[in-house]
Amino acid sequence: MAKVVDARDLKSLGGNPIRVRVPVPASPRIRAAILVIFANAIGLILFLQGRTERLLRALFDPQHPDWTGMERAYTGFTWYAVSLFAVLAVGALMLLRWGMRRGRRSTPTTPPRRWATIASTAAFAVAITSAVVVVFIEVLIFQDYGIHFYEFDVAGILADAALRRDLGIQPAEVARVTFAAIGLLMGQLLLWAAAARLAAWRNGALPRACGAVMLIGVPGGLAAFHVSEDTIGVARAEFVGALPLGRQLLFRTASGPHVLVDPRLGSGGYPVLVADASAPRLATTPNIVFFVPDGLRADMIREELTPHILDFAARPEVIHSRRHFSTGHVSEAGIFGLLYSLNGHAFNAFIGARVPAYPIELLKRNGYHTYFLSSSRLNPYPTDQLIRTFDEVSYPTDDDEAIEHLTRFVAARRADGKPYFVLAFFYTPHFPFTSAKPHLRRYPSVGSKARTNYMNDVIQTDDYFRQTFELVRRDYEQGRTLLLVTSDHGEELREHGSFGHASPTFWNEKIQVPFALGLPGARPSLEARRPRNTTHVDAWPTIFAHLGVTPAALAETYSDGRSLLSTNASPPPPPFVAGRFFPYADRPSVLVDEERKYWFRVERAGAGGQLCIEITRVTDLLDAPVVLGPGALDVSRIPAFADFQRTFWRFLSPAGPQTAPCSTEPAHS
Repeated sequence: MAKVVDARDLKSLGGNPIRVRVPVPASPRIRAAILVIFANAIGLILFLQGRTERLLRALFDPQHPDWTGMERAYTGFTWYAVSLFAVLAVGALMLLRWGMRRGRRSTPTTPPRRWATIASTAAFAVAITSAVVVVFIEVLIFQDYGIHFYEFDVAGILADAALRRDLGIQPAEVARVTFAAIGLLMGQLLLWAAAARLAAWRNGALPRACGAVMLIGVPGGLAAFHVSEDTIGVARAEFVGALPLGRQLLFRTASGPHVLVDPRLGSGGYPVLVADASAPRLATTPNIVFFVPDGLRADMIREELTPHILDFAARPEVIHSRRHFSTGHVSEAGIFGLLYSLNGHAFNAFIGARVPAYPIELLKRNGYHTYFLSSSRLNPYPTDQLIRTFDEVSYPTDDDEAIEHLTRFVAARRADGKPYFVLAFFYTPHFPFTSAKPHLRRYPSVGSKARTNYMNDVIQTDDYFRQTFELVRRDYEQGRTLLLVTSDHGEELREHGSFGHASPTFWNEKIQVPFALGLPGARPSLEARRPRNTTHVDAWPTIFAHLGVTPAALAETYSDGRSLLSTNASPPPPPFVAGRFFPYADRPSVLVDEERKYWFRVERAGAGGQLCIEITRVTDLLDAPVVLGPGALDVSRIPAFADFQRTFWRFLSPAGPQTAPCSTEPAHS
């Protein structure tokens, strides 16, 4: 609407008064609402801008060549998205008011009651508060897990106590969020009171200006996004997927796989045991127990924290790696490597196609009862094949109950005489690091994300190992049980600016985990007992070499690893840790040789399956940066990458169209 201002005191023309039409919002409440929405929009933009690095780190290495372009494009998208939602909110309010006015025209006119005004203001404040809280939750979840809030089954998470716990949704956290929301709601009401006074200034000048800024922010932010997006290379689709509601607000279709692959099975590929055919036989069938605490870092294995694990590792029959790498920086990839004896780049293809894990199937064909004991949880994406691998699965509510389940299972197997394989996936020391019992808390408990809380949980993890070992000690000492101590991944505790383990960075705190494999009756040499670099894929070749398999098979026919008992003088394959969802998604990975860690990304698969590799960072084995000249970063001259190119397709097949050959120019850091 417009207000007519009779300016009779102004200079007239021909004696006629000048009448000036000034467009202003029609309602004082609409004007105030515009100011409130504008203030919240500015606050959200500033909040999101302050989280730019953390949000992008959830999917990309800061050394990514397109990082600067991503930061600029993210800024443009933030202005565009927040401005768009602000404009839509104002439009919805005006539409609602228009509908209410039409409704009043058809009924007798009654003056608005005071309680109705208060109720509508309170409802508006609650709606704004709810929207802001949802944005906060989205940001916090994405920066820790690399997954958008709306991609979660929210109802399922809230209904599952274990999932709430794993995401840190505990009573204390719920109370904290509730109090914060109440404080925010009070702030919104105060903001409304101030806006109601400011809205009348100069006949609505501020609401008009704020509305104009929000309107300009939509096309302006979108234009800024597109300009910066043009500087992003092949990671563009992945970047758009990282933006909250990015594909929806930019009208983009979901991108397909980055490098499309299928599992290579059967002759010349990963072996699959046919039901009606004979299977290799094991010379001995001792029980096998994998003790796998969720998120235990290798550097935490020290006397003051884990004396029981260290005592076990010091035994002469135990192989205790000096430096052991998981096959991924998230639980699913780490457990995949332990079960399939394959590197993490095969995860999506194998789990999506429900390919059975050969080592576990071989155990089953030799009479083993397989058991997954999980007080922590695995994400069933893209299928629940990791869980379906086992004959029996149980989900205790906590680790104390897990020990009870394990005790009953071992007793049952002793009664029926069947050999068993157990993967005991303990929750401790998983985030939020609040599991430690009072008598095990030797360090101050100063917050759910504090290093000291994590160390207390590590102490409790060691106590759970003590209980597990005591449970099977008699069988272990008599050679009837093998025992492996390791973890699915590590955990960053702000050593490099990030927290958690979901972001695709490969600091030692995140990817190095303990590895102590007890083989009763074995007497490995000192060199074999303390191998330099090992990974999860070495576990089963070592176990099968110890047990004896007929007919004998080379480890490379079913595994990306090698037997740690082998006396073969050839160099071992370099440890490889794949970024989450690689190669399905464009995520960085890391390759490790005897001296360096090469952080890299695969741009695409070229002609003949050649991987187009770009090195983005080089560090030594202690994560200190290494500066090398351009020629030294030519992947064709680095033996570790030659091995990686040779073995990448061992158990995978290209499923996409062949593209042009990779550039022969050396990579640059």
